[in-house]
Amino acid sequence: MLFNSYDFVFLFLPFTLVALYCARRFLALRVAVWTIGAASLVFYAAWSVHLLPVLLVSVAANYLIGMQIISSKGEKLKRCWLTLGVAGNLATIGYFKYTGFILSTVVRLTGHSILIPDIVLPVGISFFTFTQIAFLVDASRGHYPHKYPFPDYLLFVTFFPHLVAGPILIHKFVIPQFESERFGRPSVRTAYAGTVLFCIGLFKKVMIADSLAPYVNLLYASPATLSMPEAWLAALLYTLQLYFDFSGYSDMAFGLALLMNVRIPNNFNSPYKAASMTEFWRRWHISLSRFLRDYLYIPLGGNRKGPTRQTLNLLTTMSRMDLCRLGRPAWFHAKYQSPLAPAAYRNAPSFGVGDHLFVSHAGLGGISRRKSARGRAHSGCNDWAAYWKNHLYVRSNHR
Repeated sequence: MLFNSYDFVFLFLPFTLVALYCARRFLALRVAVWTIGAASLVFYAAWSVHLLPVLLVSVAANYLIGMQIISSKGEKLKRCWLTLGVAGNLATIGYFKYTGFILSTVVRLTGHSILIPDIVLPVGISFFTFTQIAFLVDASRGHYPHKYPFPDYLLFVTFFPHLVAGPILIHKFVIPQFESERFGRPSVRTAYAGTVLFCIGLFKKVMIADSLAPYVNLLYASPATLSMPEAWLAALLYTLQLYFDFSGYSDMAFGLALLMNVRIPNNFNSPYKAASMTEFWRRWHISLSRFLRDYLYIPLGGNRKGPTRQTLNLLTTMSRMDLCRLGRPAWFHAKYQSPLAPAAYRNAPSFGVGDHLFVSHAGLGGISRRKSARGRAHSGCNDWAAYWKNHLYVRSNHR
């Protein structure tokens, strides 16, 4: 069920909001929490009802492990529970995303016949998994207001405005809003702002992004036959489609949360205004960048141990995101999409466009803080050249 579908706009959303407002007006806060929690599960089941147990098992397991971490007295025991939780989450992502790829690669390389299971990837698995990993890490650090009731935690993970494509939520900022008397009681001004934001996002998604999609698909249907002007036109149209699709979704998600008087993190801030790839990632998918910074990059040492170690930390961080989120790095396309490359490589699952531009930025001198105006301009040109090159590789592979 997409945010721009008729079922969502004219059936699910009105019914859910009426049920929430009635629960807050005539019943209790806990009933309202259960109401939106149940609605969120219905929303997810509309995508893939047979994969709903995967989500429920993940929520229950992470909640139990989180409570064990909070209850544990010794640091060693907390680390053991944290390791178990993080490993379990990453193993789940690895199973659903990589089992088929690994087995098909073994078949191609060895020639042996192996039954490859048809594994369906659960919708939004990376987002609800990262959300829960952040909860487990914070629990081990003691960064939590109190032990959360299970209904609050369930709603925190499954809250439908963020469930399918983010933003990644942080428990200590969101769960207290579900426990507040203001939950489900937006002011007229808040409800108006939420409605306007949702409509703006809907316009971006339907009237711009979806309108560009047929032309993009037509141009990329046979990229090898495109002339240079046609290739540039295809890249520009895909850039606009991608921009307005994600921008529209982010606006709709934020607006939906406001209609329930909940503030979720801003996830999009005009990324094409960025002057470098570092700034680009601070503006595009902001919650994911913040998650990587706070829960992986800084614990690895960040930029505190010199440029070489910083570059290594950037590479490690973005590679881990690739492995858990999409598939293989963008540079893989340049090296292995040749017709002469082995089929196992050419048919492997794909990573995203900008994931390794952090490293491109570092390798081209982008992380240096002592540069002249000419040096900064040169670095910026290199950054965007790398961006467009990866754009062309990745979109051609996804035709």
